[in-house]
Amino acid sequence: MVIGFVLIAGISAAVYTWFFMDNYYQSVVKFYPKNLIYTDKMVNIGQESSTTHVSFFGSKDDANRILEIAYSAEVVQGLINRYDLATVYEIDTTKKYWRTKVTEQFMDNYQANRTEKDAIELSIMDTDPLRAQQMVSDAISWIDRLNRMPMDSTRMKIRVELQSAYDAQLMLSKSLLDTLASQAARFDIQISMTGDGKASVSGSNPLEVETYKFNQFQYESAIEELGLVKVLLDKHDLALKVAPSSIHIVEEPFVADKKAKPMRSLICVTVVLVAFIISILVAILIEQIKWIRSELDNDEQAA
Repeated sequence: MVIGFVLIAGISAAVYTWFFMDNYYQSVVKFYPKNLIYTDKMVNIGQESSTTHVSFFGSKDDANRILEIAYSAEVVQGLINRYDLATVYEIDTTKKYWRTKVTEQFMDNYQANRTEKDAIELSIMDTDPLRAQQMVSDAISWIDRLNRMPMDSTRMKIRVELQSAYDAQLMLSKSLLDTLASQAARFDIQISMTGDGKASVSGSNPLEVETYKFNQFQYESAIEELGLVKVLLDKHDLALKVAPSSIHIVEEPFVADKKAKPMRSLICVTVVLVAFIISILVAILIEQIKWIRSELDNDEQAA
């Protein structure tokens, strides 16, 4: 009985794993989160002389934020929708709770965790090795974008403020220049160069000459301020064009050439061992029942 039960279990496990279980291929990416302050080019542009040390890699808080993003609905559902996994998993979308079933099956093949060396490892298993690699690449792109979103939003707000300041300063400069031109024409104010290369303002009305000098000083200050704002604006535009990644990939995702699961031999061995143990226990139980019945029959005959 034991031998027969074990043989049946082993053959059934072999047939099931070979003909009814699909091969799954795994694609993996390993990366470290960067310090978001370091990735902001405005820090490097605006603090060239700063002696403050800024770490290239992020802290544990940055790693935890990455993990939360990795398991967020935007990433998970985004992958499910982009690759039409409901069709891949052969789940009927007309039935109730179909999305929950798709998500549960996907999460069985999706994993993101921190390694012993504090790197983030994200892996996806799929029956198509190319699709698994593409999903990992898309997941890492979305994680990077979502992780950079607060910083990018702040940088865009700064860009708007700088542009507003530049426009206001440019308008002020033009207004002061128009005022100087109007004064010079109305009061016949002349500007000449002295022997030492300095500008000399002269005119028939001393009061208007002094007013012109004051407006000229304001105009020169406005032009200098306009130049400073323009430099900051140009640097900020350059920083926005760079759009640095917030993660440092140490192992790119690849197309697997070997299946990750199922481990058919292990499954068959496990089934055979479990079947053997169960059959032994059943055989012992049957022998015990037979012995008890035999003892009861002997007692009845003796009585």
